[in-house]
Amino acid sequence: MLGLAAGCGSGVAAPTPDPVAVTGKVILPNGKPLTAGTVAFFPVEATKGQETFGILNAQGQFATTVIPGRYKVAVEPD
Repeated sequence: MLGLAAGCGSGVAAPTPDPVAVTGKVILPNGKPLTAGTVAFFPVEATKGQETFGILNAQGQFATTVIPGRYKVAVEPD
């Protein structure tokens, strides 16, 4: 009976991993960089990470941080 009363979980949430840097460059099919817009990261696993965004600079580069995990990535030109 004690096992049933104790429950299945410890009641303590797992620690969140430290964010990691993500950098990249968006290149268009014509070989030129996308010079304005946003790169969005949407977590695939609902319990890990959160949405995060990187702003493209004039060279098409972006930088942001994410919690390690799987993400869907979208590019939104301005």
